[in-house]
Amino acid sequence: MSALPPAPHAGGVPLDVIRDDIRALHAYPVASAQGLVKLDLMENPYGLPAELARELGQRLGSLALNRYPPGDPAEFKRRLGEWAGLPAGSALLLGNGSDELIHLLVLACARPDAVILSPAPGFSMYRIIAAQDRCRYVDVALRPDYSLDLPAFLAAIDLHRPAVIFLAYPNNPTGNCFARSDIAAILDAAPGLVVLDEAYLPFAQQTWMDELPRRPNLLVLRTLSSWAWPARAWDTCAARRRSSTRSTRCGPPSTSMSSPSRRSISCSAMPRCSTPRPRRSAPTGAG
Repeated sequence: MSALPPAPHAGGVPLDVIRDDIRALHAYPVASAQGLVKLDLMENPYGLPAELARELGQRLGSLALNRYPPGDPAEFKRRLGEWAGLPAGSALLLGNGSDELIHLLVLACARPDAVILSPAPGFSMYRIIAAQDRCRYVDVALRPDYSLDLPAFLAAIDLHRPAVIFLAYPNNPTGNCFARSDIAAILDAAPGLVVLDEAYLPFAQQTWMDELPRRPNLLVLRTLSSWAWPARAWDTCAARRRSSTRSTRCGPPSTSMSSPSRRSISCSAMPRCSTPRPRRSAPTGAG
């Protein structure tokens, strides 16, 4: 990336202290929905029943909002894991929205020259967060029918040896689910982590959660906004238990779980960032 021109001062503060690559980024666009029927976001379109709203208000009013939330709300994670169908031997990590979880996963693996790989078109925050964490982002174009170009994707894995691969399931923004055989082939070939982003799970009607015990490099990321309230952005990401503590080392000491004024709640866990496997020839079959 070529250097940007000298940054102006704002109120006497030199803006050139900000990294050039950050200054060159564009913020994630969120269009105004005023006067429109909102159909473009993963939201629950229904308000709370009056009785539930009253009970929720009473409970929130009794919380100690003057205190930090618990660093490890184990009982909440246990109940959430049961509700989500978390397999035995897997774990959850709480965070603040899926964007923060994506950031923590990338940051945990952000060695010098680390590569983040994803299809294109895809969720734009993968690229933005990779740049923020100083990783190199590589994308692989989908086929004209929006399916994965598996030979090209496996070739990119073999060439770039990505630390993290993101696959939205179903894909955002194309809305289709990639073939499970293609995803399985990517999981087999990947030298690092593979994140199945199930933010739009209700439209997929199937999950990769039950594959966690058999796939040590798999993580499953979800949003609960279709069941709960997007203003809180409850999300989940699950993976093998033994490495969940490694991702928490990149996060803040406490989450926003107990405060209604905080923006979001998420959960995540990840397998250990192991030494990449030796290079091998990429499979050529469609899986």
